[in-house]
Amino acid sequence: MFRLEVKFQNLTMKEYIPQEASTLTIGRHGENDIVLRDSSVSRHHACFTKEGGNLFVTDKGSKNGTVVNGLKVESVRLEDGDVIRIGDNLVIVVSFTSNIEAGLTLTGEHVKKATVPSSSD
Repeated sequence: MFRLEVKFQNLTMKEYIPQEASTLTIGRHGENDIVLRDSSVSRHHACFTKEGGNLFVTDKGSKNGTVVNGLKVESVRLEDGDVIRIGDNLVIVVSFTSNIEAGLTLTGEHVKKATVPSSSD
């Protein structure tokens, strides 16, 4: 299983464990699964898709792009330890987790949305 840690200034704000055949959207707009309140993040910035044993991140035509391990990408398969930069202040760290650690799950059907503050909040 994969775990996504949303970090703001090296502080983990929220963790997600994508479920099989699910998509997590990320952006500034409130309809996203992961809402980032940062003006450098596009309204519909990117999405994470889990397919089989693989996790992908795809940029959705964002103004500032999606950067994985220092490289701007359109879509890429993620690996353990990858660091995704979204906007100016936020990073998402990808790691593997066991089923035992999988206490927090999020699918496209979830009810609660996360909001990560911007540096100006």
